[in-house]
Amino acid sequence: MALTAGVLLGLALVPSVRREVQRWLGAAMVPENKHLAVLPFTVTGGLAESVAFADGLTETVTAHLTRLTERHPLLVIPAGEVRAQKVHTLDDARREFGVNLVIEGSLQQAGDMVRVTYALVDATTRRQLRADTITAAMADPFAMEDRVVASVLDNLEIELEPAERRRLAAHGTSQPAAYEFYLQGRGYLQEYHKPENVESAIDVFNRALATDPRYALAFAGLGEAFWLRYEGTRDAQWVGKALAACEQASSLDASLASAHTCLGVVYNGTGRYELAVGQFRQTVELEPTSDAAHRGLAHAYERLGKPKEAEETYRRAIALRPQYWAGYSWLGVFYYMQARYAEAAEMFEEVVKLAPDSFRGYSNLGGTYNAQGRYAEAIRVCERSASIRPNADAYSNLGTAHFGLRQFAQAAQAYETAVKMEAHNYLWWGNLGDARYWAAGQRAQATSAYRQAVLLAQEDLRINPREARTLGYLAYYYAMLSDRQAAQSCLERGLAVAPDDAELRFNAALAHNQLGDRDQTLEWLEKALAAGFSPATVRDNPFLDNLRTDSRYLRLFQRDQR
Repeated sequence: MALTAGVLLGLALVPSVRREVQRWLGAAMVPENKHLAVLPFTVTGGLAESVAFADGLTETVTAHLTRLTERHPLLVIPAGEVRAQKVHTLDDARREFGVNLVIEGSLQQAGDMVRVTYALVDATTRRQLRADTITAAMADPFAMEDRVVASVLDNLEIELEPAERRRLAAHGTSQPAAYEFYLQGRGYLQEYHKPENVESAIDVFNRALATDPRYALAFAGLGEAFWLRYEGTRDAQWVGKALAACEQASSLDASLASAHTCLGVVYNGTGRYELAVGQFRQTVELEPTSDAAHRGLAHAYERLGKPKEAEETYRRAIALRPQYWAGYSWLGVFYYMQARYAEAAEMFEEVVKLAPDSFRGYSNLGGTYNAQGRYAEAIRVCERSASIRPNADAYSNLGTAHFGLRQFAQAAQAYETAVKMEAHNYLWWGNLGDARYWAAGQRAQATSAYRQAVLLAQEDLRINPREARTLGYLAYYYAMLSDRQAAQSCLERGLAVAPDDAELRFNAALAHNQLGDRDQTLEWLEKALAAGFSPATVRDNPFLDNLRTDSRYLRLFQRDQR
């Protein structure tokens, strides 16, 4: 009998046999196709450094698992998405991402030792499938991370090739203290919407570099933190610092995927799209499962006027993770920006199907319904989005639906909510200006909204002067403020960058109409519609009411209907 048990134990180490043994014993089965979310580890005691370390450990474990998805039946939700969607519970993960597995864990520090306890849980049945506890010295973060990753892989029943194991064991530094600071930095960036966290990340990445001045990963993290500091403050000084840190990371280790991603993000954000393409291509070669690389590469192609390449890149991202909603969402936004509204709606409907309780899918679907003139449906799904989680996009799209129905007071109220939630977004302020212009008794307040939109758009253009759509909106806002020269200058700059952009052409029409140039208005409306721009938006915009009886305007719609 002892021999039989020994043979059985030995055979159980083989994955295919192990599953049969588990089935025979009635043990809980880990599904063959694994769709996993790693929830943020809770921390006993709650010290800021320990919380950051735990968050960084969660992020790096998730990143290690993600790198395995190309060759194994595993799909992992990026840690950043888990944080961005404020997912903290098993039920949240199932609703938001449609996962079938969740890892829940905790970290406890006692003196010089740290203990990580985690459980692998079936997201549908809430049944615990596997669990483990790992204890290591706080001074040895390498051992802690390696043992956690090895344990998780074992419990997920994933067998690695030797080369895969070697890659997972690489930490980029031989200094334990530097790696501990690095993990803390990654942890702080999981909550990057808090300015104090970005400051803390900058501090600990610098402390990592003080320990190991040639630590390329820390330079890449520092570059990311500097860029996030810019995005949060719009202070241009952080752009140069971000670029310098990213360049240093790449110089120290040209094979480091995160260094190329870091550079690609900065290049995209500053309008250097040709350079961004090169960096993101290198990331995709080094790390084919990187969501950030595919998204950044597609964005750069789109801005370079290469829609075919952009669409192919988004499609590749979807093919990598067909059950993950984010790829469909990115492609849907691309289709929307290309004025391919029916295809955009299909993508956002797929997002809603894959993650039926995600606010983002409903909000984007509402925006697409607006472009199709389906305002009542847009109101329904935007209200659904806001009920799941109040968000500026949902309220802005809700405002646009009411604006299309000429319910201007309701539109202004919705836009005001969006502005309160995202005060740095020029588009929300411009929309608010439009609604106040038409809402009874609010026209005097429209000017201040347009002026704020101008200031914010100008700030964006200081960093990225090639953002054609921002130039188009800025031209329109200048026209609403009766500044003909500034409006014309912005239109010329925008059209030089993206002459075929449908939305830019429509803003050119609105600007010319506001400035009293009827012939130019009709010409640009014709060009916008020819590029696929929403006929419903043209038809229902009150700023174009002066054209309703013009035969040339009517012919535009007759041609469109044919």
